[in-house]
Amino acid sequence: MSKEQIPKTMKVELHFHKPTYGDEPIIFTQDMSHHGYPHLGSDTVTVTVPDTDPVKAEIEMLEKARDQVRQELGDKLNNIEQRIKELAAIEYKPEEK
Repeated sequence: MSKEQIPKTMKVELHFHKPTYGDEPIIFTQDMSHHGYPHLGSDTVTVTVPDTDPVKAEIEMLEKARDQVRQELGDKLNNIEQRIKELAAIEYKPEEK
C-alpha cells in the first residue's frame, strides 16, 4: 500500500453503550449489544488519518514480533540448557541386587 492509497480522512461509525459499571458511556466501532452492552445510539464521525508510511509501520511491527519470538525462544533454550546441566550433574548409580 502506498501513501497515495491511504485516505486523508475516514468516516467511522461509533456506537455508544451503557457500561456494566459506572455511568459514562462506552464507545465501540460496532454494535456490542449482542455482548450484553445496552445500545444507546450511534453517530458517524470523520477522522483525520495520521500521515504515516505504511511500509515503515509494518516493518516496525514485524521487528517487534521478531524480537518477541527471539526472546521467547531464548528463554525456552535457556530453560532446556539449564535442565540438561542439572541432569548431567546427577550421578547415575544402578541399584545393587
